Amino acid sequence: MLTLQEIFATTELKGIISIEDAWTYSKKVEAVLFDLYRMPEQDRQLCLESVKLKNREIHNKINAVMTKLYEEGFNIEGKAAGIIKRYVSEGAGRLIDSITTEDIENIDEIVKEYGLSLDELGIASLKDIISAGKELGSISFRFYADFLNEDKTHMEDAIHKLTENGGYVLCIIDDQLNGSNRAHEIIATIETSDYKDKTICVLLTSNDNTANQKFNNNIFVEFIKKSANNSGKLFENAYLCSLYRIMLKKLQAAKVNAINETFDSAYLDENTANFISQMALSDGALNFDYILKWLDIKEKKHLESKQIEVIKNAIKLSNALNLINVDNAIEVNNYGDEDLYKIDTFDLTVNELRKPIDIGDVFEVDGKNFILIGQECDLAVRRSGERRTEILEFISAELRDKPINYNKEIDHGYEQAIINNFPAGEQIKYISINCGRRYYGKTEIFDMCSFDKNGIAQIYLNDPLSLEVKALISEGMEKMYGNIQDKFENLIEVRNMINNEDLFLEFGRSVGLSTKNNEVIDYFSYAKDDNLIKYNVKRLCRLRKHAGLLHKLYLNHRGRQAEEAVCFSRYLTTYYVLGEKEYKAYCLRSTNDSKNEYDKLHRSHWAVRREDVNEYLMQVYNVGLDIQEEYLYLTKIDEKQLGFNFIKSFDKDKDRVRLTIKKI
Repeated sequence: MLTLQEIFATTELKGIISIEDAWTYSKKVEAVLFDLYRMPEQDRQLCLESVKLKNREIHNKINAVMTKLYEEGFNIEGKAAGIIKRYVSEGAGRLIDSITTEDIENIDEIVKEYGLSLDELGIASLKDIISAGKELGSISFRFYADFLNEDKTHMEDAIHKLTENGGYVLCIIDDQLNGSNRAHEIIATIETSDYKDKTICVLLTSNDNTANQKFNNNIFVEFIKKSANNSGKLFENAYLCSLYRIMLKKLQAAKVNAINETFDSAYLDENTANFISQMALSDGALNFDYILKWLDIKEKKHLESKQIEVIKNAIKLSNALNLINVDNAIEVNNYGDEDLYKIDTFDLTVNELRKPIDIGDVFEVDGKNFILIGQECDLAVRRSGERRTEILEFISAELRDKPINYNKEIDHGYEQAIINNFPAGEQIKYISINCGRRYYGKTEIFDMCSFDKNGIAQIYLNDPLSLEVKALISEGMEKMYGNIQDKFENLIEVRNMINNEDLFLEFGRSVGLSTKNNEVIDYFSYAKDDNLIKYNVKRLCRLRKHAGLLHKLYLNHRGRQAEEAVCFSRYLTTYYVLGEKEYKAYCLRSTNDSKNEYDKLHRSHWAVRREDVNEYLMQVYNVGLDIQEEYLYLTKIDEKQLGFNFIKSFDKDKDRVRLTIKKI
């Protein structure tokens, strides 16, 4: 558990600014010097510069004391601020005696602005905050008794100087300054300033203004009532809550930067986009899913490689939120992202985007619910419009208004699963899944759902796919649509030829179209209206996270995910022999996996390191290639201009790839 002092140290807090008229200050010289001595060096120099501008003679006296104390290494730990002369050398004591109370009064406004010799805390709840910051020794302080033009100018100048190398300041505002409420003016000034992203605010109020909290992109203000019994804890919570806005601002900037760079790179890389599209076709996946996967990978790489410090700081800030005292937490409006469960758990776009059926798809069949499971590689639609399986496997599910009582309603076992917040139309329900029994269904029945925007299992036998649907699906899906039309046209023709329903049903079962054994729906239970074939089947959504778990519960192993099985790398690495040494080459990967086998890589496009080639050429011909590029792309070089022929081959006897270079 981090202390408040540790939070200050790890969350880039550069300074604390207090706008409060109730502070009082000691007039004792030693108290001023004590606070000045333990200030951060940069802050101390700024303070001394202000004193120098005010009175050079006083500056010289104070500066001499500071120089002496730092030469002698005065230890402030456990020392009282007003009696430091007891703990220093005689020479340092004489320098301290040279500074008078009148000198301190002469620089009174500077002493107060920097919080030197703060005697009594104007607000008791700030005691721990001020103490923790001063003990840390790296936090700067500014104190203003009002917000007049001079105070405002000094505060703005302080914020800019304190945050010029990053970080932020905490601004603590009292709503009553010298008898008038100035809070609105101060907050409005910060909200419209160029330093608003570097400032977090806590407003201390004499009235109950919690209903006036401001939540927007410009500023985030926490309101705390001074008279609250637990004002200390409330203040600590307010500070931690304010860190949340800082975290989001930093993440927003990092994410936007990563997204912009990702797309800038992607715009120029149509070759990789085409390569991924070809891989999607060969693996039977949706091209768009692979493109998104590619962009996600590039964005994540950018964040991890170039924004790692932002990520680390965001982790620190988010961890600080764990310290919020729930019992004393600030009351806020009961607001939350009501659709978060949909984003996190369920994919509700599968029908609108005409995605092919896949594991985790939830179907409603004749009023009952089933979830598709199996191996993704078997379900993937190939370019031919076919799959590796003609039978789908399902497990049953039940929608409930209330959660299940495990102790009373079901046995503890590995075959049950419960998922909360299931979107059942306008209602939110619980879905109870039984993985202990399998059900079956023919692929074409459920494949129909992929072509309907509402997920209904229906197809028009004589109508081609609409342009809207064709634009969203893959080549394999388009062929699948035609295959389904052909199957049902042939089925209806046979049904008409037999002209005997019992005999036809018997024929259908004999050829495996229907078994009546654990079927999700009977193959022959379709309704026909002119050229429309329709089943009482509807795809509801897709489980995002739970499909793998359900598959494991059911089959006790996980099916591979198609996109994780595909190698997105454009290049393969191989080793080749040149002369007597072995070097590394990069080969352009083919979308045809059979061409990526080791004994065929020499037929690929090669990139070899210039220094490797030159090492060989200098040994054999006492000359190197006069080029600047780090890599030599063997398919693009002008051999005549370079004066050498480059020959790639595979030595079957020695099972190795060889590069031969001959002088022209």
